[in-house]
Amino acid sequence: ELGLDLAQNLSFKLENSMQYKLLKYAPQRGY
Repeated sequence: ELGLDLAQNLSFKLENSMQYKLLKYAPQRGY
């Protein structure tokens, strides 16, 4: 269960960082 929890936490962080990058770069692209 620890491995599953770790994987969920990692994917959660990855998703957040991707959304952060999209929010960060979107204005520069004109979106």
